[in-house]
Amino acid sequence: MIRIDARRLRLCCSSILAFALTMPAASAWAKWYMVVGTLPNNVEVVDTTTDKVVKTIALDGQGPVLQIATDSATPRYAYATTNLDQAIAVVDLEQGKQVATYKLSSDTETVRVSATNLNPKGDRLYVAELPLKVSPGRYQHVEQRFRIFDTATNKVVKTIPAPAQTMSFAFSPDGTRIYAFCVGQDILVLDSDNGRLLGTIPLAHRNITGIRATYGLPLLANYQEQNYLLTFAIIVEDSITDTDTLSIGSLDLKDENPTLQIYETEPFVENWYTVEGIATSPELHKAFFVWNDLWKIDYKTRKREVQVSLPNSQAVPLLSPDGKKVYCGGQWHALFVYDADNLKHVADVELGHSMAGIGMRFVQTDKDLSAAGSTTQDP
Repeated sequence: MIRIDARRLRLCCSSILAFALTMPAASAWAKWYMVVGTLPNNVEVVDTTTDKVVKTIALDGQGPVLQIATDSATPRYAYATTNLDQAIAVVDLEQGKQVATYKLSSDTETVRVSATNLNPKGDRLYVAELPLKVSPGRYQHVEQRFRIFDTATNKVVKTIPAPAQTMSFAFSPDGTRIYAFCVGQDILVLDSDNGRLLGTIPLAHRNITGIRATYGLPLLANYQEQNYLLTFAIIVEDSITDTDTLSIGSLDLKDENPTLQIYETEPFVENWYTVEGIATSPELHKAFFVWNDLWKIDYKTRKREVQVSLPNSQAVPLLSPDGKKVYCGGQWHALFVYDADNLKHVADVELGHSMAGIGMRFVQTDKDLSAAGSTTQDP
């Protein structure tokens, strides 16, 4: 008979319990879901394991849902633009319903959303606003700002200045810095507490001869799902040779002082007037671009490895957080899903409604989001 020392057994059990208690909320058994905005004003939840819609949630007011903010620190809730981009709907993904509304416009101001995101703790929602003061017979421009909501109380904490024409923004992992992406500007590094400019990261590279310039704008800020790696398509211009090059930009927000790495891939074709792209980590060095086709490029060797035709033109490629699948969506009633390794077609996720644009995010939770209620709204 084998005897087990009781003291050792207790120590072993205590160690196992301590390990379990220190595991992060997004545990090994947590699942990734995709949260998608669709017409006329819905949020749909897709299980990325089965690639099936598990919930359709109708929002109050008029759509469309142009942007969605999620964060695995608070995976129960998604924050979606609604009411003609003048309000934020707080959506309980577990219960399958809208539970609160952040009204942005008032009797004296018309306010529309230009970008939105949650801080890493998930306790603050930052909304980049485009305000316009309204009075009888007069409209007056108001400087752009961030309005910050406490997500526990759904109350406004403060407003701070935001750069002009902010189209998207991301946070540092500790939440102290905002990286703002604005039309025609370098990347602006801001203090998340007061909006003060801390520095810039060159994006539009120019010299006195005007030989080379680069430009790009990450409309999607799915950086938290990609472990704080932000990647997007960039065009590099050469005014001497009159040529353009399609490139991928990579910004590792985990660095204390991140620099934008630009990897040129292949000549840019003029009729690709709106190419979107996303990349894997530098260790894997793969990039995915979407136009009418989806193609995969090794951005270190500059070799196009695979190319497939899409059934319909899609605006955005999204790499699943586990790096296994590419989801193409943004303009159709279905998400087209491909194997990230060989671009073989995996599935079509029928949404039942057309997508409204770039309102697509991933969120990880150990709750079964296919349970509980679901409501639908027809046009």
